[in-house]
Amino acid sequence: AERAMAQLDGPKLTKKDKVEYCLANGSEDFIVKYKMKGLVKNLVKSLNALQIDKAYDELVNGPAREAAANAANAAAALEKEAAGKEAADLLAEQKAAHAEIKAAEEAAKAAAAVRAERMEDSSWATRLAEERIAKLKAARGQRAAASSSSTTEAAVAAAAAIIEAGLAGLPTDCLRALHLDPVSAVRLGLTCTRLRAAVLLEPSSWESLSLRDVQPASLRTDDALDALAALAQGALGELDCTGCPLLSRGAVSGVAEANAKTLHTLRAVGLSGNSCWSTEQLKQLQARCPSLATLELDMVVDRLGPEASALLASAQLPRVAGLKVRNVGPEDAADAGRLTAAAPWLRSLVLEGCSATSLQVEGARLFAAELAKAPKEKKECEQGLTNLDCPRTYMQCEGIVALSAALSALGSLRSLSLPSNMIRIGGAEAIHSLCATPGSALHTLDLRYNEIGALGAPHIGALLAANGALTDLDLRFNGIDNFGIIALAEGLEHNSTLLHLNLTGNLCQIGGAERLGQALGVNQTLQTLELDSNRLVLKGATALAVGLLKNTGLRKLTVGGNSVKAAAKKFASALQVNKTLEWLELGANQIDDEGCDELAWALAGSAGLTYLDLSRNDLTSDCCEELAEALRANRTLLTLDLATCRIGDEGAKLLAEALAVNQTVKVDLTQNVMTPLFIQRNLALLKARVRASFQRAPVMDGEGEEGEEK
Repeated sequence: AERAMAQLDGPKLTKKDKVEYCLANGSEDFIVKYKMKGLVKNLVKSLNALQIDKAYDELVNGPAREAAANAANAAAALEKEAAGKEAADLLAEQKAAHAEIKAAEEAAKAAAAVRAERMEDSSWATRLAEERIAKLKAARGQRAAASSSSTTEAAVAAAAAIIEAGLAGLPTDCLRALHLDPVSAVRLGLTCTRLRAAVLLEPSSWESLSLRDVQPASLRTDDALDALAALAQGALGELDCTGCPLLSRGAVSGVAEANAKTLHTLRAVGLSGNSCWSTEQLKQLQARCPSLATLELDMVVDRLGPEASALLASAQLPRVAGLKVRNVGPEDAADAGRLTAAAPWLRSLVLEGCSATSLQVEGARLFAAELAKAPKEKKECEQGLTNLDCPRTYMQCEGIVALSAALSALGSLRSLSLPSNMIRIGGAEAIHSLCATPGSALHTLDLRYNEIGALGAPHIGALLAANGALTDLDLRFNGIDNFGIIALAEGLEHNSTLLHLNLTGNLCQIGGAERLGQALGVNQTLQTLELDSNRLVLKGATALAVGLLKNTGLRKLTVGGNSVKAAAKKFASALQVNKTLEWLELGANQIDDEGCDELAWALAGSAGLTYLDLSRNDLTSDCCEELAEALRANRTLLTLDLATCRIGDEGAKLLAEALAVNQTVKVDLTQNVMTPLFIQRNLALLKARVRASFQRAPVMDGEGEEGEEK
C-alpha cells in the first residue's frame, strides 16, 4: 500500500508497472479472476488497458471501498433504528393527544348531560321561580301600601326589589322615560335577558326607550334591545335607535310589533349594514302597528318610478331619512332629483348603478337639473341632503360638472362619494370648484377608481390648499404618478383640516414619496396616510421614514406591497423617535429576518405603537427570538400580524412563551409552517390571543427536487 501511494504521488504508471504490481501483490484467486498467469511481457500485449486498470484499482482501492461500504451500512442501520424509535415516540405522543381530546369530549358530554337533566327537572325550576316571584310580590305589596303616591316611586321600588333579589343589576333611578348612555345600555341589556320569563316592572314604568348613537364594540345589540323592550310589557310608546350601527332591522321590527298597540314614535335611521326597509316590509310594519304617528327610517327600492317618488315625497307617514335606489338608470334620474328637492327630510341618498344600467351623462344632467329646483330656504328642523353616494353610475366628466353646480347651490352636502364614475381631469376640476364654494361644509370626499391621473391631481391638491372643511379624502386607484403626488403633497403642506388620506394603488415613486415625506414634516394634523401597492421601493420608503422623525400628528401609516425591504431599518429608527404613530403596516415588502430584528429592537422601546403588520414577508423562526424579547418588554402593542410567513415550530414556541408574559397582545400566525401537532398541543391554551394555521413549507430557490421532497 505504501508503495502504491508513492506511485500515485509520483509519475503516472504504465501498463507494465501495473501488471508487475498485480503479479507481485495479488493472490492466486485474484490472478485467476483477471487471467494474469504468464509472463509480464505477454500479459501487457494480451490484456487491454481497461482490464489492467480494473484489476489494479481493485487491488489498490478495493479494501478501502469495502471498509467504507461497511461503515455506511452500519450508519444506515443505526439511523433506521433511531428513526423507528422517533416515529414510535411521535405515534405515542399523538395517541396521548387523541386520548386527552377524547377525555375532554367525554367530560363535555357528561356536563351537557347533567345540564340537560337539570333543565328537564321542571319542578325544581318552577319551585325556584315561584319562590322568587312570591318574595318580590310581597315586598312590592308592602312598599306600595307604605307609599303609593306616584307611578315613578312604584317603579323605583320595583327596581330596588329586583336588585335585592339578585336577578339583575338594574339602576335604581328607573324612571318613566329611560335614556341610557352606551355603557349603561350594554350592561342593562345583558343583565335583563334573565327577566324575559317573569317581567316584574309595572307596564307604565317605561314609555320611552332611546338607544341613539349607541356603538358598543362587541355586543349582541339585538338581544340587548329585545331584553330592554320586553321590560315595557307591551306599553312602549317611543323607540329611538338612530345611529346604532350594530342594530338590525329585524330586531327593531320585532320590538315595534310587540308594542303595536302603544308605539306612536319609531326612529330607526342608520342601522347596521343594509338594514333598510323595502316597500313591502314598510307596508307590513304600518299594518301591524296602526298607532304609529311618527316614523323615520331608511328605505331601499329597485328602480324609482313616478309613483314611488311621489309617495316618498309626500308629507305623510313615513318620513324616509335615507333612500337607496339599486340598478338606477337614466329614466330614474329626474324622479330622484324631484324627490330630493321636494323632501327636505331626506338626508342620505344612494344611487347605485351596475354594469347593465347606470345614470351616465344624460341621467346626471337630469338629476342635477331637478336638484337645482330645490328651495334655497329651509325650516330649522329640515337639514336637506347631507350624504350623496353614486357608485358605478359612470357620469363621466360632463355629468360631474353638471352635478357639482347643482350641489354648490344646494349648500347642505356633508359627504360625497363618487367611486367608479370616470370623472378624469374635468371632473376633478369640477370637484375643486364645488369645494371652493364659500360656505362649503363638505368633509368627506370619495373619488376611488376615477382615472384622475397626473393631470387631474393638481386640482385636488389646490382643493386641499384652499378648503378648510375636508377631513376625509379617498383617491385609491386613480393612476396618479409622481407629478400628481407632488401636487397633493404641496396641498397638504397648506392644509390644516384633513385627517385621512388614502392613496392606495397609485403610481407614487421615489420623487413623490420624497415630497410626501417633506409634507409630513410640515403638516401635523393628518392622522392617516395609506400608500399600499405603490412603487416606493427603498429610497421612497426611506423618505417617508425621515418624514416621521419630524411628524407628531400621524397615527396610521400603511406602505404594504411596495418592495421596501431594507427600509425596515429606517422605519425602526423612526419608531425610536416618533412616539405618536399607533398603526404601521409593512406587509408584502420582502422584509427578511435582519430587518425584522431591527423593528423588534425598536418595538421593545416603543411607547405608542398598537398595531404592527409584518405579514407576507420573508420571515422565518430566526427572527422570533428578538420578537419574543420585544413582546416581553413592550406593553402598548395590541396586535402583531405575522400571517403568511415561514415561521416554524421553534419560532412559534418562542412567541407563545412571550405571550405568557405579555397578557395584552394578540398575534396572527395563520398560514405559516408550524406542524398540526404543534398547533394542537402548544397554541390551544392561547387560542383567544393567537390565530394559527399551517401550510406546506415553501420551496426556496435552488433546492431542486430534493429540497421539494423535504
